[in-house]
This record gives sequence, C-alpha cells and structure tokens, in this order.
Amino acid sequence: MVSEGGSVWTRRDGKPGRLGILFACVWLVFLVTPLQDGWRQRDSWHGRLGLLTLAAFVATYVMSFALTRQRRMRGDQVHTPVQAAALLAALTVLGAMTSALVGQSGTATVVYVAVTAVMWLPGSSALAVVTVLAVAADLSGRVVPGWQHDSSLSFAV
Repeated sequence: MVSEGGSVWTRRDGKPGRLGILFACVWLVFLVTPLQDGWRQRDSWHGRLGLLTLAAFVATYVMSFALTRQRRMRGDQVHTPVQAAALLAALTVLGAMTSALVGQSGTATVVYVAVTAVMWLPGSSALAVVTVLAVAADLSGRVVPGWQHDSSLSFAV
C-alpha cells in the first residue's frame, strides 16, 4: 500500500491519503457497548430510537472528521465558531439522547465530543470544553439514578 513518496494514509506531498478516514472509524470500536445495549432493547421504542441516535452520532462524528481532513487538504484549517458550536451541539444532543435511551454505556460518546472539540476549536476553547465534558462525565455516574460512578470515562475524556 506504499507508493513512492507516500501511502494510502499520507500522500507524497504530505497531505492526508484517501484511506485516512479509516483512522476515525477504527476508534468507533469503543461505541460497541452502547450498540449492544441498544440492540438488546431493540424490541422497545427506546431501544430502536437509541440505535438511531447512536447511528446519527456516528455519522455526524465521521462527517466532522472528513470535513476537517478536506479543509486541511485545501490548506484551510479554520472552522468558524458557528460551525464548531453547531457541530458540538449536535454531537452533545445525540450523545445525551443515546445515553438516555440505551443507558450509561451511551456516555462513551462524550469522548468523541471531546475529540471533536479539540479538532474544531482553538486551544483555550477546546481545553474549556474538554474540562466541562470531563466533569460532566464524572458527575453523570454520581447523579443519574441506577448509574455507577466510572472515573475511567473522565480519564478517557
């Protein structure tokens, strides 16, 4: 898969190669547990809706990664604040809905929201968003009835 001066991951000119989007998709493996939980509940409306919101979350996350790669290939690395806010809001809502519908395993989506914040926001703004997400992840297991505290989620964020 390596050609002279480049590969499918990186082109000869140093820009991302055509298979680089797989890098984003490989990490989706950490969403298998909410997928399984939704699948176990597929005979209920909340299970089916949970699966749909998880699918929409995944599609939105992969699209955001693809847009970032596309802009970097053009040499334009800037996302407007409105674009970043809309994307992060959409991911946050979809992640929260997934969590509410399939259960605590859906909180794994918060890590992807943090990754997107780092890709789409300037450093200080990204740090602020990631900090809020880490605190929210830590608190969710403490305040939602039936959920268990999971410090590993905050660490992952």
